[in-house]
Parts: sequence; structure tokens; C-alpha cells
Amino acid sequence: MHLFQGKRLRVLWAAGILFACVGILRGQTIKDRAAVAAIEYGAEHGDATAQYELGVMYADGKYKTKSPTEAARWFQKAADQGHSEAALDLGVMYAKGNGVPQNPSEAAHYYRIAADHGHSEGQLLLGFAYYDGKGVAQDYGQAVYWLRKADDQGQTGAEQTIAMMYLKGGPNLPQDYEEGAHWLRTASNHGDVNAQFGLGMMYLIGDHLRKDWGQAASLLRNPADQGRVEAQAALGVIYFAGGFGANQNYVEAARWLKRAANQGDGDSQYMLGALFWKGWGVPQDPVLAYMWLNLAASAGDTHTQDAREARDQVEQQMTPDQLAEARQLARKWAPTRERN
Repeated sequence: MHLFQGKRLRVLWAAGILFACVGILRGQTIKDRAAVAAIEYGAEHGDATAQYELGVMYADGKYKTKSPTEAARWFQKAADQGHSEAALDLGVMYAKGNGVPQNPSEAAHYYRIAADHGHSEGQLLLGFAYYDGKGVAQDYGQAVYWLRKADDQGQTGAEQTIAMMYLKGGPNLPQDYEEGAHWLRTASNHGDVNAQFGLGMMYLIGDHLRKDWGQAASLLRNPADQGRVEAQAALGVIYFAGGFGANQNYVEAARWLKRAANQGDGDSQYMLGALFWKGWGVPQDPVLAYMWLNLAASAGDTHTQDAREARDQVEQQMTPDQLAEARQLARKWAPTRERN
């Protein structure tokens, strides 16, 4: 072939790949045969980018027919040349058994290729593979190493997992509460509800942190707002008792205890009954006091016996009509679960 002709073909091929890539990114079906031919030519002649793009077309059904098997074949050719996107996609296919036999070891192998080439999602998935022990021996040290690399590139979804590994300790990772709390704070600041709950409870009970109910209340509010009953109950306790940097506030206590009680939390039902009996934060109401105490008495939670004794004391000061109404309300009551 004439040298000029060879250069011309390479230019057309490069232009064709560019055209095709733009079409793929826009979700368009490729009809331009020149563009397809350019990708085919590049793929057959060993260009990793073209091989990856041809794999994408097979995976998406934008080339002849949809074929996960052919997609995997071309992804592998590209991945074996170090193409990080191809390696990542092939790893996911091996993890799911899509187009290739399901094989966690092969999945981890290709995640590593992507990770070694700096792909943040490859680092994330490789870190989780080490965390779960899927396709590789479980190794918290390696898991933290790769998940932190991913986090440095903006993949913040693993911060709570990093925190949990430090808090528990495990294979090749010593337990480190200070580092665990640091990662919980980081995840909390990024809006991770589970991290907010975990760190809030650490501040509430003083688990390797100085008790700080003000901090606990701040952290627990979002999980509670989203319907987590344990967070609602904890806020109820904080505002019921006060202390450790949080002001006693019976109105707030009643608000959170009622939400937790309505979801069936027996200890919250007990405290809410006490508030209605005393008229603290709510209008004094012996009927509602008895109803909540009666429910708590059969809930089987920490304060079951206390609830029975309190209920019996309330009963002694009720009229027969009040008692009948309270018992009827208790019989009709059913928990209302909040979505979270």
C-alpha cells in the first residue's frame, strides 16, 4: 500500500472512532457504516480503544445484534492491553456471570487491572472484593488501601465501610477506634445516614468517645427524620433526660418518642406514657398515658416491668369510663412503620 494511502486510512479510522464514540455517548444507534468500519478495522488491528468501543456496541446492542459474549471477548482484548474501562466492565461481567461464566477470581483480577491504572471505580470494587473475601482472600488491610485510593478520587461511598473495618479490626488491619471515628465523621459529613447514626450512638453512649449528647442529637436527627426508629428513640432519651451538652426538652422528647412509639418501640412507649401521665411536653391525659404504658407492658423491651408497675399506678386513679376507653385504644392500636 502506498504510504499516503496508509496514512489516509489511519486518519479516516481515527475520525471514524471519534464519530462513533460521540454517537455512543449520546445514546445514538450507529448507522454510519464508515464509522463502524473504522472501529472494526481498529479493533481487528489491535487498537485497545477500538476494541473497547466494539465491546460496548455488542453490550448495548448497537452493533449487528446484542451479544454479551462478544462484548466480553472484545473487552478482554482491550483489558489485556491495559484499557481500564474495558477491564472494569469485564470484571463486572465476571462478577455477574454475564457473557462469561461467573467467576469472582476473574472479576477481582480485572478489577485490579483497572485499579492499577488509576480507575477509581476499579479501586472501589477491588476494595470491596478484599472486604468481602470474594475472589481474593479476605484482607482488611488491602481493602482499606484500595478503598482509600478510590475515596481520594471522589468515590465516597465506601467511607462507612472503611470506618467499620477500623472499628472492628480484621485481617491485616489492627483495630483503631480513633481512625474509625474519623472515617465515620467523614462519611457523616458527606450525608451517609448509617454513618451519622453510628457516630451519633457512639457519642450517646460514650463508646470510645467522650459522651456528647449535643453532638449525638445533631448526628441522629437526619436518620430519625428518615424514619430510623432507633434514632428516634435515642433522641427521645436525650431530650427526656438532658445532660452531656444537650438541654432537657420535654416537647422535643415527646415528638421523637411518639414517632418511635408509633413504630412499636416499647421503651419509647413507656417514656411517652410517663410524659402523658405527668403532662410534661404534652397535655396531661391519663387515657393516653394508660394506653402507651399498657402497650409497653407487653412489648418485651427493657422497661417492660417498669411499664407494668406504672400502668397499674395510673389505673388506680382513672374512672371506669377512662379505663375502658384506654383499653379500647390499646386493642385497636397497630404499629405504623415509617419508610427508611
